Amino acid sequence: MSERRRVLFLADQLGNGGAERQLALTARELPGNWERLVWAHKGGPYAAVIERSGVEIDCGARAWRHDPRRLTDLWRVARTYRPSVIHSWGWTCSAAVGPECRLAGMPLVDGTIRNATTRTYRSTGRRFGIAFADLVVANSQAGLDAWGIDGRRGRVVFNGFDAQRLVHCGDSTSGQTEAPFVVCMIARMGPDKDFRSLLSAARRLALAEPGEWRFVAIGDGPQRDHFIALAGDLIEKGTVEFAAGGLEPLGFLGGAHVGVLMTSASEGEGIPNAVMEYMSLGMPVVCSDSGGTTELVVPGETGLIVPPEDAQALVEALIYLKENRDERARLGAAGRARLAERFSVDRMVHDTVAVYEEAIARRSRRRQTGGRHA
Repeated sequence: MSERRRVLFLADQLGNGGAERQLALTARELPGNWERLVWAHKGGPYAAVIERSGVEIDCGARAWRHDPRRLTDLWRVARTYRPSVIHSWGWTCSAAVGPECRLAGMPLVDGTIRNATTRTYRSTGRRFGIAFADLVVANSQAGLDAWGIDGRRGRVVFNGFDAQRLVHCGDSTSGQTEAPFVVCMIARMGPDKDFRSLLSAARRLALAEPGEWRFVAIGDGPQRDHFIALAGDLIEKGTVEFAAGGLEPLGFLGGAHVGVLMTSASEGEGIPNAVMEYMSLGMPVVCSDSGGTTELVVPGETGLIVPPEDAQALVEALIYLKENRDERARLGAAGRARLAERFSVDRMVHDTVAVYEEAIARRSRRRQTGGRHA
């Protein structure tokens, strides 16, 4: 019988994002000897997902945005729940609970590195929280490298793809030859995702081959209205469609031939959930060369990599895939196999538990040596 353990998950918020999806999946799939509590500074749609999975959740309301009482409650929960380990997914939580963990001798795993850029919101506060962690987990090696976390404290735990989600979508029709050729891109519509290059490629291809192409942009975000306005003429012609994917975008991929993810040149991806979704359906992938993307997509083996913000390179990659049906099938099959082998939920859970156990052992050794680093 495995030793009983407790993990306290911390989140700044539970909105619709890749980190929140992975948090909910980790909390749901941990082995039965792990008791789980999710504490969130702010709620969101994933609060209901976590609750439905049977995991205990504390997601109290704030009276105003910077209400300090929620952080006071976090300190109370950390002391009274007495977790074996704390796993923080949000920089505010890491910064708030880090000193308390140091004083109380509670192991802290910081999991806030979800991309491969330090050009991020509140990077100083993030570094403060990371400094108190026993171990730092990122979903890509590129993320650890970007933040300067070496092998002494840094650990990579790749995202896991939940195969149960495939009930929402039939197999991709990437083998069909009929027009139009359908290209999808799933991403939050903000400054870090390069929908501008996608729309530029759509415009060039629609002009060269009218009626032969259809592009589906899936997602929400602060720049959604801007991109819709930018693509007004393409929407009128039926070349481009915008869809709000919500928590489950897989249903929009059933008729797609290719999945695309273009990232702004100033940003760096971790392990993109969208690309895993394409691969799960056996779709060939075209991605910009960004951060940890090539840790997921093997260039020329499971997908094609193009330079960031290069609409013409994207055009050429899409034309190549449209004209080479066998190559689409080969890339898609290899991508699906790689996903099952390297990015399964079982592997993600196994690696996460290994990090927890290491953090617990480190903290135990530190207590035995009088607080010195062991």
